[in-house]
Amino acid sequence: MATRKKRSKVKRAHKTKKTETAKPNMTEQLKEARKRYTVSKSAKGTTSAHNGDDLATLLAGCSPEDVCATAETLAELKSGELSTKYGHRG
Repeated sequence: MATRKKRSKVKRAHKTKKTETAKPNMTEQLKEARKRYTVSKSAKGTTSAHNGDDLATLLAGCSPEDVCATAETLAELKSGELSTKYGHRG
């Protein structure tokens, strides 16, 4: 047991080491992506944002129930099927 190496110090030192070729972290990626967001109003009237594509623009401001009803119509599903299946997810 006396020959056991302490890896935690090595790992910690490795994690803090920054290189120029490192990928941007998630925070930096999201910060960059937010610059391209389109601002809109949600169904409740609060400010919301989306990526600005045609579908997101079409559904902006719709309630979850309206989105489910639209999806059910387009997918030729029974009325209420998606609401029953996914309604608990908010």
